[in-house]
Amino acid sequence: MPDLFEAAAARDAGMARATQSNAWWFSQAFDLLASPTFQNRLASFTGEDLRQEVEIHIGPPTTPNAVGTLVMLALKRGLIEKTGAFVPMKLKASHARITPVYRWGSLT
Repeated sequence: MPDLFEAAAARDAGMARATQSNAWWFSQAFDLLASPTFQNRLASFTGEDLRQEVEIHIGPPTTPNAVGTLVMLALKRGLIEKTGAFVPMKLKASHARITPVYRWGSLT
């Protein structure tokens, strides 16, 4: 039977691995997210949009899981917040799945 606590623990362990193996990338990505110049490029955005913009500036992480971790940590830190809207993703590899729309948080 599925267990919510085991699932959350596995998520947290995966996020820790992604953060540790991409320490430089996360440092650069959070500096970028805190930059008013960068924030002015995006009024509202999806994780997919954010990934594309971050990769333009600092390149891709070594694992694609790092992007989801970046979004989760940015939410926890108050850098971004959910708008309550959802849209289909645009990249072919994303298969048009529905994703949340974010905006800059009150801590930025």
